Amino acid sequence: MDTKLLFEKAKEAGISEIEVYRQKNTHSEIGIFNHQVETLNSSTIDVCHIRGAYNGHLGSLYLENNNLSIDEIISTIKENASLININEPYFIYPGDEVYPELKEFEGDFSQHSLAEKTELVLALAKRIEELNEFVKCPEASYSESSFEYVIEDSNGLNVSKKGGYAFLVGEVLAKKDEEVKSGYDLQLVKKYAEFDVEKLANDAVNDTVGKFGAEPIKSGIYKTVVKNSVIRSLLSAFSSVFSAEALIRKMSFLEGKEGTQIFGKNITIVDDPLCELAPSQDSFDDEGVAARCKTVVEEGVFKTFLHNLKTAKMLNTTTTGNGYKAGVSSGVGVRPSNFYIKPGEASLDELFNECGNGFYLTEVQGLHAGINVINGDFSLQAQGYEIVDGKLGKPVNLIVASGNIKKLLNEVISIGNDLNFKTGSVGAPSLLVSELSISGK
Repeated sequence: MDTKLLFEKAKEAGISEIEVYRQKNTHSEIGIFNHQVETLNSSTIDVCHIRGAYNGHLGSLYLENNNLSIDEIISTIKENASLININEPYFIYPGDEVYPELKEFEGDFSQHSLAEKTELVLALAKRIEELNEFVKCPEASYSESSFEYVIEDSNGLNVSKKGGYAFLVGEVLAKKDEEVKSGYDLQLVKKYAEFDVEKLANDAVNDTVGKFGAEPIKSGIYKTVVKNSVIRSLLSAFSSVFSAEALIRKMSFLEGKEGTQIFGKNITIVDDPLCELAPSQDSFDDEGVAARCKTVVEEGVFKTFLHNLKTAKMLNTTTTGNGYKAGVSSGVGVRPSNFYIKPGEASLDELFNECGNGFYLTEVQGLHAGINVINGDFSLQAQGYEIVDGKLGKPVNLIVASGNIKKLLNEVISIGNDLNFKTGSVGAPSLLVSELSISGK
């Protein structure tokens, strides 16, 4: 699309401002079932969302593969804008003077053949089954994605970014006598050579067979090491309370808490779109605002809500660069970029040793039904291990872990050094907390 010509013709047609948001995604997947290739897919999607201001209203349209002429685009925008009778503020951003520089995307996945990638998946499945006599690998898969975003507007904004990653997944089915356990693990990498089949296979198998013999523990309050993946899930589930949209809707327990102590002094939460540990990095948000690192909670003190241009205007403040779309054709909401609890220095073994006798919480289920975002409560089906004299003991299942996210993050004794994002934009280290309610037998 000739955006320069579009902007010129739009102005001539009475459209005062116009923006083009383009996204191109390429995805491929290889899946095996019982050591046979079952899935082999690839796709490329090239779409754009165009917004234009006409007579004080914002008209928009969604295009796939640029299937309209410039004149048709302009006509559609004017027509759509004319149908709007609600006066709402809109924002077409002129851009910032400076944007952070990101490392150039060096993904080399295209340099490796389809046959090579297939062999990688098959090798993972084979290695999983070699590690334990009770184990089978029913399914394994390889996926890779690359993306490109471009935002241009008639106010002078012109920004773009590229990125991508690939991940490998191995599933495990373990049967011993009459007991059956299942599990999986995955690796996400930004370069093909970073895949480690041996580590992935060992982690997946050990986590699964370690569940043999699991049973509930007695109900009670336990000193608990909470695995990084569980903290990550909880932080993700409650991340909306840090959004100014939730504040405006009266759906955040942080209302009126800016500048006050909300968590323990050892808890610092950062929103950093440039964090290189995360799967992707952003130099700008979906409104074209320059990315920057924000300390949302500093030593337990709540510092700021996250904003897009709209919420910043409504609350008489400035955007934090957290305006993101749920999809190309959707409006801009507020969400974190790379959102994480700042790690500590303790290894997982050191957390176990400091715990002494207690519980290691490794899995939770039912996040959609088991949390209350309004007040911070959670009650979740869970699994884990006893901790006895600083060492892992018997596996535990059929329990419920209950608490409140505010209380949990006020009772952190030590913080692990194992910050991990896995495949998402929320990261966390493991935490040792002084008490957690466990309902068992």
